[in-house]
Amino acid sequence: MKNEQRKQLIKRAVNHIDINNDQFGINNCEIITKQLVKQWAFKFDKRIIKQISEDEIDTLPYGY
Repeated sequence: MKNEQRKQLIKRAVNHIDINNDQFGINNCEIITKQLVKQWAFKFDKRIIKQISEDEIDTLPYGY
């Protein structure tokens, strides 16, 4: 994941980012590869995001 993609997740410009990953395995003495796709998301269920500046955020617990 690139830094710019991380910023987009935090600013909620995108919901999730797909990351392609190759997984290696052995099956009957053969090396095989599988294509996997992971979805990364930025979700805070128990904290509030407080934006300090355009480049900085802080998180606070609910009820603060």
